[in-house]
Amino acid sequence: MKVWWLVALIGCDHPSSHPVAPLDAPPVVADGDPNFCDVSTTSGHAALTIGATSRTFSRVYAGVVIWGGGVAPVTDNNPPMTPMLLFTDETRLSEETLYCCSTTGQSCCTIDGAIANADTSAVGTHPVRLTSFRDSSFMAEGTVTITDYTAPDQNAPSRIAGSIVTTSTGDSVNATFDTDFCELLLSEPI
Repeated sequence: MKVWWLVALIGCDHPSSHPVAPLDAPPVVADGDPNFCDVSTTSGHAALTIGATSRTFSRVYAGVVIWGGGVAPVTDNNPPMTPMLLFTDETRLSEETLYCCSTTGQSCCTIDGAIANADTSAVGTHPVRLTSFRDSSFMAEGTVTITDYTAPDQNAPSRIAGSIVTTSTGDSVNATFDTDFCELLLSEPI
């Protein structure tokens, strides 16, 4: 069994410092290379307004952390899972890029995008926090409405779909997403 390393969602400059156990899910890759993820150009759409600047992104890479310690509520007899959505225009992201950009403000992240973190993957409406890959001044809070969710540890193809609307003043995000999970963004803290 391979062991993957993941940058902790609370932030760390060294991806090799956090061991995680892989999930038994098939990789979601366009060319069969398990060191990269790619998603469709119709996987997501996010419109961000940061101050007076507006930016849109056309792709979303989905990940999830499976917690054994009860951080998020158990849903449909599944272990608690906290989803992470990475909105960007970039294609075929490497493992290193995904890890570097999964926490805001990392100097190793050289692409533009936004991160959405929620506390649960349950179908329904929940609080969500949004940050920018590279602009540490951007932070918005709102709601994510998850309309479809198939956990990555199930036999069926895993996916997540829904929308995000911010409720905070100032910086804002309106987003939709419908995508499979990227195996490189699936983790379970050990």
